[in-house]
Amino acid sequence: MSTMKMYKEAVLDHYRNPRNYGELPNPDVFVREDNPLCGDEVALSMSFDVDRQLDAVRFTGRGCALAMATASMLTVKVQGKPMQELRTIDEAQLLEMLGIEVLPMRLKCVRLSLDVLRRALAMYETGAGKPAAVAAHAARAVRREHSLFDHIGNTPLLRLNAAAWGLPPGVQLYAKHEAMNPGGTIKARSVLGMIRNGIKANQAPLLPGMTIMDVMSGSSGIALAMIGAQMGFGVKLICPATITEDAKRVLRAYGAQLHVLLDPKITAAAAAGIARESYRKDPGRMYYLDMFHNPAAWNAHYATTGAEIVAQCGEPITHFVAGIGTGATITGVARRLKEHDKAIQVFGVVPGSATEHIDGLRHPSAGEASFQDGTIEVSAKESEDRARQLAKQEGILVGTSSGAALAASLRLAHKLQRGTIVTVFPDDGQRYLGDPHWVNDF
Repeated sequence: MSTMKMYKEAVLDHYRNPRNYGELPNPDVFVREDNPLCGDEVALSMSFDVDRQLDAVRFTGRGCALAMATASMLTVKVQGKPMQELRTIDEAQLLEMLGIEVLPMRLKCVRLSLDVLRRALAMYETGAGKPAAVAAHAARAVRREHSLFDHIGNTPLLRLNAAAWGLPPGVQLYAKHEAMNPGGTIKARSVLGMIRNGIKANQAPLLPGMTIMDVMSGSSGIALAMIGAQMGFGVKLICPATITEDAKRVLRAYGAQLHVLLDPKITAAAAAGIARESYRKDPGRMYYLDMFHNPAAWNAHYATTGAEIVAQCGEPITHFVAGIGTGATITGVARRLKEHDKAIQVFGVVPGSATEHIDGLRHPSAGEASFQDGTIEVSAKESEDRARQLAKQEGILVGTSSGAALAASLRLAHKLQRGTIVTVFPDDGQRYLGDPHWVNDF
């Protein structure tokens, strides 16, 4: 039986068996640990008899397929074993007990379960037991801050001053500084949401050993390569002919496999067709993320970016301005803001013409603008000028899509007498420093 099939069978067993839900009533010891792969948890509750032999156990996993499979099988394997034998289990024995071939990049899933077992036994030995569960929970909350994924989101909302000089006195301009995300891009939010959604899917889930494939759009590929590396998934990206050498170097540093298109006239839709065809040829090993049409992308911005803007802005928001790339940011945030206040107006930012290129921005197709009150066209030259202005006047180094967002926001602001405009600066500008408008400026 192949490794992938063994994983699938183990996961199916996990879902079918009711022992993998809930916790033991009144256990002698209970431990819960974060699963660093996907933000969920592995939990262990145990009860012992008078001879200190394991009487009942509930080993549960929520998250990646292998973590769930490991927990499911361990519930059976450790049942009834004496304390002395449980204490001596090491990684090699654990793998032998599981009876499946674990890929090297997935060993951290198995090690997490082993760590939970050792910690539970140590707690029982010291007599900590149930009272320590509260302290363990507090300690876990502190440890979570060290996870890469715990630092995605909660980016600052900055009030622009020098770059917004000359606006009407009653108009304020704020920007969500998404370069503060790991990887320096807002795409970390949507990519993490899509991957977690894929891992938890009941049908065609994202399983260990699979390679995630998609079309690179703006900085989305960098976010996917970064998160894929952290989770242990391979990443294959269909890249446009216009991709910069700096971007290629970053992607390869994260271990991504690149398929660079040679024809610059190939559209994003055509590139997506190439990705779908590759997926159809090998659905057992490939997982197509489909950023342009995956609802988990905009849901991530609804739940995080939009909610953060509402919580952070100390004044009533009147307008929201954001560039249109995959459409996930503006769709998710617009839904959340309009739920908060239907009067908030939403404007998408697009290139001034079909021939102009602004990295990460495009004209939406029919039906994509349902949550927008209008679009604002910005030229590439204006985007570049505003990006340089942000660096020199505000100390904010961002890409040209952020420059476009600022240009559109200022144009809108000058039409108002009063109002609070919030925009988004999607990514960091360091990987764009090789572009001509930066080189010529030095």
